[in-house]
Amino acid sequence: MTELLTLDPGGTTGWSWSYFNDDKPLLFAGGGQIEGGLVGVLEFLSRIGYGYKDAIIVSESFQLRPGVKSPDVTPLRIEGALTALFGPDRVVYQQPALKASVGDQRLKDNGLWIPGQRHQMDARIHALAFVKRNKHLPSLRAYWPESEEN
Repeated sequence: MTELLTLDPGGTTGWSWSYFNDDKPLLFAGGGQIEGGLVGVLEFLSRIGYGYKDAIIVSESFQLRPGVKSPDVTPLRIEGALTALFGPDRVVYQQPALKASVGDQRLKDNGLWIPGQRHQMDARIHALAFVKRNKHLPSLRAYWPESEEN
């Protein structure tokens, strides 16, 4: 079984815990929102102990947007901490634009949407984007049954 810890880092960081294997689609097992920016994320990782030690860690990567004069760099600080804690080869960073390949409606259509949990939903979207990008066939069949790619 492959475990996946996905993060949508920021002042409030969304997190999602899921798993899949060669013949089972991605299943969500937990999630939430972490307040407190970098300190909150470090406390969260400390609290869950080594439960994530074998998991694939996926995080949205910081992107500087044109025209934003004073960007919130909290996500960049969290990225640095993740890289320092787990090493540069352990964390998979995904572009924010990948969320568009999944979208909110995909979560809603599959009964995965939790109102009021925007950041957690973004972490779930990153989990689905990860399995989609890696062409995990059981997940593609489960979450994109209308697609001809399956």
